Amino acid sequence: MKTYRLSKSKYLSGLQCDKRLWLEIHSPELIPPTPPTLERIFNQGTYVGELARERFPGGILIDADYENISEAFDLTKEALSNGQSIIFEGIFSSDNVLVRPDVIKQDENDDWELIEVKSSTSVKDENIHDVAVQTYVLKGAGIDVKRTYLMHINTECVYPDLSNLFTIEDITEQVNEALPAVPGKLDEFRKMLALADHPDIQIGKHCSSPYGCPFIDHCWAWVPENSIFTIPRLRWTTEQKLLEENQVEIVKLPPDFPLSDKNQRYRDSVQKRKAIIDWDAIKDELSMLEYPLYFLDFETDNPAVPRFDGMHPYEQFPFQYSCHIIDRSGKVTHKG
Repeated sequence: MKTYRLSKSKYLSGLQCDKRLWLEIHSPELIPPTPPTLERIFNQGTYVGELARERFPGGILIDADYENISEAFDLTKEALSNGQSIIFEGIFSSDNVLVRPDVIKQDENDDWELIEVKSSTSVKDENIHDVAVQTYVLKGAGIDVKRTYLMHINTECVYPDLSNLFTIEDITEQVNEALPAVPGKLDEFRKMLALADHPDIQIGKHCSSPYGCPFIDHCWAWVPENSIFTIPRLRWTTEQKLLEENQVEIVKLPPDFPLSDKNQRYRDSVQKRKAIIDWDAIKDELSMLEYPLYFLDFETDNPAVPRFDGMHPYEQFPFQYSCHIIDRSGKVTHKG
């Protein structure tokens, strides 16, 4: 059986969905180009990682990308041989799994610690599995990790004082609990990857949790344009039940299927192929408006690292606006 080299990200993909991992290995051409919004998130994560490294003076960065794996291995080995006690993004391999921990450092007793850096604001379940697989590989590579930590954004930080931008939480106990399951999961993934075709996994909530899956367009291609998933605020438990019964088309729902009044109006609109408009309600609302009318549109940003005085991480602020003003005569004035 062919042995597939895995990585931390591939391990996490497998935990989310077997089909996702299979497609990432066997059909990567199905992955669409990275959209600008996601690219921005990646760039923000990179910047947060750079700031985090400043908290560990004297550390050495293994500055070699994934296209130069052998160089990264050589630089990591050299750093360890030279007695370097703080290493950023070193590369390690064990059980044919590759990881690059954000930070590994030795404490006052020369015991190794692993510190994972995230741009989130708290410890999440997926972070534990993230650090667990890294710990498994590091131990297998001869780095006996004693303590593990998650370093994340502290929302109490206020610009311009970024000295407390990060909070470091000890997650050693949670990671040690997750650690024994790692080798078994790796075996499961490799057996699954040896299949001639991807596993038959039904679409569901896991398609977007805990991470957005790049294969959503591929896996959801069979879902019609007007489906149960477009019914506003329909509970996931209801969607899941209908999915299991293979009833995803709105027009094929049983006539007596229980829906709220708003959901029923949406269903009626789809079935009649006609917008349902409550003109009386619209007239009532419009009659309460007083001229001049202001139509305001604005854009906001909420960076992980605040940039203006008095602002916290992820606090939203407007950076541009557009306002159209209509007077009683119908004259339109624009400001922006």
